[in-house]
Amino acid sequence: MSASGSVPLAALALFLCLPMSACHSSKDTASTGLREDEDTAGQSTLDPYIVDRQYGFTSESWSYEVTLQGWAGLVTLDIEQDDATFSWAEEHDLENIDFASDGTWDIWAKTLFIIQDQEEQIDGASTLFSGTQERADSMTWMVTAYDMDLSTAVDCIVWGASPRLFHRQACRLWTDY
Repeated sequence: MSASGSVPLAALALFLCLPMSACHSSKDTASTGLREDEDTAGQSTLDPYIVDRQYGFTSESWSYEVTLQGWAGLVTLDIEQDDATFSWAEEHDLENIDFASDGTWDIWAKTLFIIQDQEEQIDGASTLFSGTQERADSMTWMVTAYDMDLSTAVDCIVWGASPRLFHRQACRLWTDY
């Protein structure tokens, strides 16, 4: 639950999209009527571009939501911290919670529940990163969007304390606008 007592949007979407095939059932480039080389607002339906990201935490969970122009076949979230007090890395697949039937936008989200035991941490479900501002100030994130056939990473953003942790990827440095 969020501080206001309501269920986070991503958690509600997760509940509504089980099984995941229900979230993707009509997400088919053929249904848009667009050719693969046709642009929609400057982007092909096969070239997703990250236009927004939201994240937050409570004492019990971290929630993430990413909005794309165009459709993605998969969106992943990498989280790292490497400092004197804690060194850990996780990768989580986000879940497609909403999309435009014409292929112009896509929303992916995930809520990760905070756990304490490293042996119990499960990518895609839980995180070892505590929900405190001190922890948030020391973390670094990368979001990567893949094309519809999952063969190519077509966009990524990085933000946080140490973007150099993801120096291997050619990602855009995301700043709050």
